[in-house]
Amino acid sequence: MAAPGDSTVYLTKNDLIAINERIRGTASAGQINESGLATAVEGPRFVFGGFRLSWPEKVVKVLLGLAQHHPFVDGNKRTAVEAVRTMYLRNGAQPPGTDELQEWANEAFDVGANRAREAALAMRVGSWTIPDGQTPYSPADDYAQDTDSEDSSEDTTSPDESKSPEDPFGPEEPGEQLGPDPTPEAFEPAEGR
Repeated sequence: MAAPGDSTVYLTKNDLIAINERIRGTASAGQINESGLATAVEGPRFVFGGFRLSWPEKVVKVLLGLAQHHPFVDGNKRTAVEAVRTMYLRNGAQPPGTDELQEWANEAFDVGANRAREAALAMRVGSWTIPDGQTPYSPADDYAQDTDSEDSSEDTTSPDESKSPEDPFGPEEPGEQLGPDPTPEAFEPAEGR
């Protein structure tokens, strides 16, 4: 079902359960991690500041919800592959082949909480056919929105202090060190407790 102003045909909880049952060859999905399943169902519908996710981001949210959050006892990555294939078909586009979809599911499993890897996966998904009426992924637009909100006139960082990809937080400030690791004795219970 699509939200107002959104032409996407989304997968439902029942769709995902049925796909998992078909893949596993059983009439029961078994114990279900409801929050993991909700991530796969609701993640693609996310709206932030009035903006909907692009088609590739929606696909990535389904992949992450299934391959990474493990809503089912077994067959989560295989379910992710078939869910994305179904999502493409229901939205009138030819899905990528099984090998490519499997690679996407494997990447989603490995993404963790790394937003850059999630964006890289969205770019890869975006290289395939986008269904009519869907928005392609554009990381440049995300970057432009992020930089528009910053006031660059107050940047006092000298070139030697600039932030690099290896160290996104820049150089350490004096006095910010946490100190030595505590000794094992610090964790022993006090006598008399």
